[in-house]
Amino acid sequence: MGILSVVLLVSIFTFIVPVNAANTNGFDEYGYNRKARIFVGTGMSWCMGKVGDQAWCENYLGIYANDKLVMKWNAEWDRGNAENWANGPYGAWTDNEWKGSGRFGRNLALQVPVGRVMRS
Repeated sequence: MGILSVVLLVSIFTFIVPVNAANTNGFDEYGYNRKARIFVGTGMSWCMGKVGDQAWCENYLGIYANDKLVMKWNAEWDRGNAENWANGPYGAWTDNEWKGSGRFGRNLALQVPVGRVMRS
């Protein structure tokens, strides 16, 4: 699976899998800071926060497991997740940045800004 596929799947998981906030005043064990609406961690810490199965995450992420991942989102994104995207329109956005070495040891930085506006 290529890095673009992994980043796109991260974006899709961000759309459809709301996360329970364990800590609202700082970073949790996975790298989420819900109050600041930011995630700073690795592919593995993101996957463990969403899925919680290390073997599955290692298989899914492969060589990208230790790549750095930064995600930011706005309050409308949280509202959409809380409402299961059922009460649009939403002015939601997220910005995902994936940094790693890639298959051949080359430095890689991929930024995927994702906007989502739902209409009712």
